[in-house]
Amino acid sequence: MGHSYGFSLLVVVSSICLLIVTVESDRKHAESNNMADHEQANGVHNVEFDHQAFLGGENAAKAFEDLTESESKNKLTKIVESIDKNNDSFVSTDEMVRWLMESFKKIDRDESIVVFEMQDKNKDNVVSWDEYLEFVFGFVPGEDFKPELSYQKEISRNEKRFKSSDMDGDGVLNTEEYLPFHNPRIADHMKDIVIEQVLLDLDNNINNGVDLEEFLGDYYKQDDGNPPGWVKEETELFNSILDTNKDGVLKGDEIYAWVSPKYKDNAVDEALHLLKESDDDMDGKLSLEEILNHYDVFAGSRVTHYGHGLTGNSLLHEEL
Repeated sequence: MGHSYGFSLLVVVSSICLLIVTVESDRKHAESNNMADHEQANGVHNVEFDHQAFLGGENAAKAFEDLTESESKNKLTKIVESIDKNNDSFVSTDEMVRWLMESFKKIDRDESIVVFEMQDKNKDNVVSWDEYLEFVFGFVPGEDFKPELSYQKEISRNEKRFKSSDMDGDGVLNTEEYLPFHNPRIADHMKDIVIEQVLLDLDNNINNGVDLEEFLGDYYKQDDGNPPGWVKEETELFNSILDTNKDGVLKGDEIYAWVSPKYKDNAVDEALHLLKESDDDMDGKLSLEEILNHYDVFAGSRVTHYGHGLTGNSLLHEEL
C-alpha cells in the first residue's frame, strides 16, 4: 500500500468516459502505477515496467518489439549515446536519473495528449468547456436542464480547474494548457487548486487539513484491531516525513508535497534498479556493452519477445 503518487491525479473511467478528480482514485492509481510497479501480482518481475520507463512509454516499448535484432541494436545504441551527455562512453547514475525523469514527464504529456484528442470533438486543436462536459458527463447543463447535486459539485470543481488552466483566458484549452488541467499536480500555478481539491476529498472534519485517520482513508480504521504492516509504514511516513511541523495534520505545502509527482524519486529508484541488473563490473556506471548484454532489461525486440536473448557481444560484433 503506497503513497508514491507518481503520475496522475486524474483517473479516466473508460467505461463511461468519466474524468473525476479525487484523491481516493489517485490512491488506488498509485498502487498500480506502472512507474512504481516492479512486480506483477504473481511476484514475477515486471520487465515491461523497465522497458516503458527507459524508452518513454508503452508505445515506444511496443515499437521496439516490432524491430529486427539489427534495428533494435542500432536504436538502443543511439539512445545510450543520447543519455551519455559527457561523452565518456559510460552512462552514470546521474545521467540515467535525468533520462528517466524526462521519460516519466513524456509519459505524462503523451497521456494528456491522448485524452485531449478524444475531447477535441470538432478537431480545432483546442478543447472547449462544452466539449469537455459533453465528453466526460454526456451533457452540457443549461437553463432547461439542471443535473443532480452530485454532478453540479463535480462540474463546479472541474470548471474551476479548467479556468485556472486557461492561461490566456480565451475560454478554451490548447495542448499546453490542457496538460495542467489533466494533471494539475505537475504545474506550480495549479498548487492552490490541488490543495483545495485534496481537502474537498479527504477533510471530513473540516479543519482545513488531513489528519492520520483521513490520510489512511477507508483502508484502515483504528477499531479494525491490530494494524497490518502497511498501516505501520504509512503511519511512519505521515509522522516522520509528511507532517513536517509535527502538529498531527497535513496542511498547505505539506499536502502539496504529499501529492506532487515524485519524478526524481521514481527516477532514482528505477536507475538504481537498472544498474543493479546490468552493472556487471559494479563500477557504478554502465557501458554500452553492459547495456547490450542485458538488453532484455532495457527493451524488447522481435527476438527477445519470443524468448531468445540477445548478447551484447554479438550486437557489438555486428556493429563493427
